[in-house]
Amino acid sequence: MASTATLASLSDTTLVWQVLGLFVFTIHDASSWSWWHYIVWAAVIVFAMDLLARIVLGVGNALGLGENGRAIKDSAKRLEQLDDTDFLYIGINKLLTALFTYHVIAYAWHSGHVVWALDALTLANSLAALVALYVIYDLGYCLFHRALHWPPLYPLVHKHHHKQHSPFRGNVDAINVHPFEFVVGEYNHLFAIHAVSLALRRLGLGSGVHLGAVAVFIIMGGVLASLNHTRFDVRAPLVPGVFQVRYHDIHHARNVRRNYSQYTMLWDVVFGTFLAYDESAATLGSSGSSENLAAERGSSTDLPHKSE
Repeated sequence: MASTATLASLSDTTLVWQVLGLFVFTIHDASSWSWWHYIVWAAVIVFAMDLLARIVLGVGNALGLGENGRAIKDSAKRLEQLDDTDFLYIGINKLLTALFTYHVIAYAWHSGHVVWALDALTLANSLAALVALYVIYDLGYCLFHRALHWPPLYPLVHKHHHKQHSPFRGNVDAINVHPFEFVVGEYNHLFAIHAVSLALRRLGLGSGVHLGAVAVFIIMGGVLASLNHTRFDVRAPLVPGVFQVRYHDIHHARNVRRNYSQYTMLWDVVFGTFLAYDESAATLGSSGSSENLAAERGSSTDLPHKSE
């Protein structure tokens, strides 16, 4: 059942916020669901996930981001045909997204670390928290992703994702990963939410992250991960170097030992693994830098093939 404090905070909000709260209250305890509730929940989340993926590709194409001259050029051969393992992993990961989404809602409802009231919205628990969420997420993701390239582990998990040297399908290529990798990447979002909420409390800046920041963090995370696996040359406005699709393309197509982060290159800069697009473009079609050659010889990599 929902706590009295949570219900009290909801009572001061708008009708829309109360309806949202009622929705969460209705689904908050899956132990009371019938079998068909699980099917409906999974279907709704998978549908929403596919819809968001189509919107990302549709908007990008409508803006002409996929046209010649505006798209990122293929510097490696595409994986055009998916096999049975690809479809299996994609299907499993879509279902895991339904489980993850449920746990995010359950955490937001039960933990006491997520602020619901609209009148409790502050700069600290919204905008500042949102920035911190991406920074903390990418710290964990960068280290985890780097570990996945450890030679003894790489063939068991992450090698599957690197079958695609030139991502272009958006969300389909993004979630075409080993389910273990997908689970860790998704639940790292929850870790970030919890960590930032605890930091806000410790600093005396409120009781946690606002629900609005949590929603934007999760939804935009899906959008940015999808964009990272397109040919759209999308770059974060005003703050160059924070998010560029080209950075992740470098990791797939040119140097798998660089640009491990998902949303921001901050931690790659800190750890010395950042490679800017222009620096690697000069090696295209050549034998490559010494780092590229070392990566090619390592057992933790698949050698990208040049475009034909």
